[in-house]
Amino acid sequence: MVGAKGKAVVRWSVRGHEKTGIAAVTADSLSGTVTTIWVDRRNRVTAAPLDHGAVVARSAGAGVAAFAGVIIAVLGVRLAVGRIGFRRRLIEWDRAWVDVEPQWAHRA
Repeated sequence: MVGAKGKAVVRWSVRGHEKTGIAAVTADSLSGTVTTIWVDRRNRVTAAPLDHGAVVARSAGAGVAAFAGVIIAVLGVRLAVGRIGFRRRLIEWDRAWVDVEPQWAHRA
């Protein structure tokens, strides 16, 4: 398989101190092959930083998610306010009906 990945023990040097870790390498790499790895501030093997396209895509996704969250929150508040208003109107209609119904039913 072309481009297949595997894991291997890698070794590198930082300020004269030799470090080891496990990193992804091409499956056909032989012992002693030079490869590029990324390390964090504590000199642990980590994934490569995101490229520009991935950063843009994740940022756009986060923006869309945030916008959708705001829309859902606004619609939720609108629905809650509408239901509260509807319940209040029903209570008012019930009170008004208590006053009007005897006149319609010709009862005193």
